[in-house]
Amino acid sequence: MKINKDTEIYGQTATLIGSIGLMSWLVPLFGFLVNTVAIALGVYAVEEDRDGLAWVGIIFGGMGLILTILRSGLVYYYG
Repeated sequence: MKINKDTEIYGQTATLIGSIGLMSWLVPLFGFLVNTVAIALGVYAVEEDRDGLAWVGIIFGGMGLILTILRSGLVYYYG
C-alpha cells in the first residue's frame, strides 16, 4: 500500500478539526459546519491512514455533530 503524505495530513487535519468541533457544538451553525468538514476529511483519509487519526477525526466529528443536533433540537423545543 502506497502511503501518500497528503492523505496523512488530511487525517491529522480531521483530528484537529474534530477536536475543535467538539468544543464548538454550542454554536449550532458553526458546530455543524466544522464537524461536517471533520467527518468528510476523515472519510477521505481513512484508506491511506496508518496512525488511525482519520478514525479519530471521524469519531470526534460525529460526536460533535450529534451534540450540535441535540442542542439545536432542545433549543427549538424549549425555545
